[in-house]
Amino acid sequence: MTFFDRSEWGARTPLWETSMGKPLDRVYIHHTVSSNPKTDADQIAHMRSWQNQHMAQGWPDIGYNFVIAKGPGDEGKKANRFAGRGWGVKPTAQGNYNSTGYAISAMGNFETMKANDKLIDAIVKQIRNGIEKGWLLPNVKVLGHRDVYATACPGRNLYARLPEIQKRARKGW
Repeated sequence: MTFFDRSEWGARTPLWETSMGKPLDRVYIHHTVSSNPKTDADQIAHMRSWQNQHMAQGWPDIGYNFVIAKGPGDEGKKANRFAGRGWGVKPTAQGNYNSTGYAISAMGNFETMKANDKLIDAIVKQIRNGIEKGWLLPNVKVLGHRDVYATACPGRNLYARLPEIQKRARKGW
């Protein structure tokens, strides 16, 4: 699993940033409702596209703190993690709940795609990183975007795995 920082995927400079207090007790899981990019280059292109789309909507940057790509196919050989807004910066993907937790999005449409183990491992790893760095409380709540907004996000197949993600993130794996 590879972690891409903002410079590695060619992120634009945010228009502004709002700091978040720490630690927080929530992570909201989203999905991008897109295809599953199969190569690192395609995933990077998707990151740039989402950032441009979000900024065109008047958002200051990409809306998510982190984005996880599951890799090609149902099982995938690896999952990549991308820095969006990063830890300590308020997301813009949860409406009235932006100040209550961080936003992690999975690349793909998980209403129809399988949420494979590599993807779940990468999401857990990113949440554990937040706990270890003091940005998240150890008893973190892992919620779906649908838990706070009228949407199907993060898709039924990923939403079904949120209890597992929460349990593993709290235990340390």
